[in-house]
Amino acid sequence: MKSEEIDGKFPSGITRQSSIINRISIAAFLVLLLLPLISCGRRKMSSDELSQNPVFAEILKREASRVLGEDGFFPNTLFSNLHPEVRNSCAIALGRIRDRQALPWLYTALHKGDAEVRAASAFAIGEIEDREWLKENAQSIDPQTLRELSQLLDDSSLFVQMRAIEALGKTGSGAEAVRLIRQLERFSIDGLPIKRAYLDFSITALTRIGNPAAFPILERLSETEDPEIQWRAFDALIQLRDRSARPYFIKALSNPNPLVAAQAMLGLGMTGDPALAIRLLPFLASTAPPLFRFSAVQALGALKNPEAIPEIKAALESAPIDNAHPDQLNFAIAAISALGFIGSPQAESVLIPLLKKPGPVADSAVVALAKILKGNQERFFSLADPQLFAHPT
Repeated sequence: MKSEEIDGKFPSGITRQSSIINRISIAAFLVLLLLPLISCGRRKMSSDELSQNPVFAEILKREASRVLGEDGFFPNTLFSNLHPEVRNSCAIALGRIRDRQALPWLYTALHKGDAEVRAASAFAIGEIEDREWLKENAQSIDPQTLRELSQLLDDSSLFVQMRAIEALGKTGSGAEAVRLIRQLERFSIDGLPIKRAYLDFSITALTRIGNPAAFPILERLSETEDPEIQWRAFDALIQLRDRSARPYFIKALSNPNPLVAAQAMLGLGMTGDPALAIRLLPFLASTAPPLFRFSAVQALGALKNPEAIPEIKAALESAPIDNAHPDQLNFAIAAISALGFIGSPQAESVLIPLLKKPGPVADSAVVALAKILKGNQERFFSLADPQLFAHPT
């Protein structure tokens, strides 16, 4: 699962697909853990519950203005409020305010209260001590942060462990990566939503840290029987640019799950080995699923093997490129981009007819041709119709 706090960058040369993996079950599970349970029936709120509304309003006000205040509101609320949902909101707000003065309060909260508050406090520490944010502000991580978060990996609540893993992904380095790897090596996979979520948090954390020590465990996870985990593992291997994962990508080309197979194609592209282009050519066929064709041609562009150009040309000519054939239209745009990345003069004859196509196809062809002829402007302008530049696109 990918929470709103978790993000990752896709490596250059490969455009990252939106995650089409269905993680509804995990998302629903985490929402239930994060939010107080709501009664299905209508009921009148108690006076005690109504009395908390001003507290919530004050938390939101201070979070919006990024101010802790000097009146003790936050520590008093975090430690003394009788409502766990209020303490939970308080901890999350401290993380979003990102004032390091709050760290001692959050360290204390890690050892007090229920799992929801401990988890929220771990999240908040991860936000405040995010290494990228600290770097931007010329600050160093508090040494206590990594000790406290690492201790939570043995917490009695798996959900608290997940939030600690997420925070370690933001704050940790090599030593923390090794600790997370050890956790994963003894973790049992049984298909339960919370176990999938745990693996998802762990894979994302290892990707964030970026230590190559994670390669073996990620490669092992790519061979599990759960396609969601496989996809996430391959995504991480691509982001971390693990070229040694080539055998795993090749094997997964025949995976029965199309999303896993498509991700494996992108993995082959990441390796940068032109000899692997032959593995991808069969997926360009017009009879292949659109996802396969799109992923394969993306990967071929990254591999930059000119021997793929005739097959790409044949795939472009296999169906009309117009609005009546949207799959072919989308494929053509990706294929033209790939030809530009390959950068071979052999692609000229493929691109020139496409300059006459309307809309984004012609636009893409102009860009690809410019890449191929970047050292020969005179030839570029002799091939490209000047009218293509008469109107903004």
